[in-house]
Amino acid sequence: MIFNPLETIKSAIVEELKKQGVFLDTLTVEALVYPPDTKFGDIALPCFAFAQSAGKNPAECARMIAAGEVYASAWVQAVNVAGPYVNFVL
Repeated sequence: MIFNPLETIKSAIVEELKKQGVFLDTLTVEALVYPPDTKFGDIALPCFAFAQSAGKNPAECARMIAAGEVYASAWVQAVNVAGPYVNFVL
């Protein structure tokens, strides 16, 4: 098996997000994607499905998640929002 550090970081992000609770209890590593443009970040969380289950607007949902200041140990340097996406800068 080949070690993939990005998968380790994604797992750490998921664990940190789950600690926030609310509507992220079903979050999996597969929900994290790579943004089409690295100016947004290195890893992104689209909030469409979570917003639907929470009955909120996806952009509002993204702002709520980002407000939790999720920093998965030393790997995540910044968290920002672009519309319905939470972006993690490594």
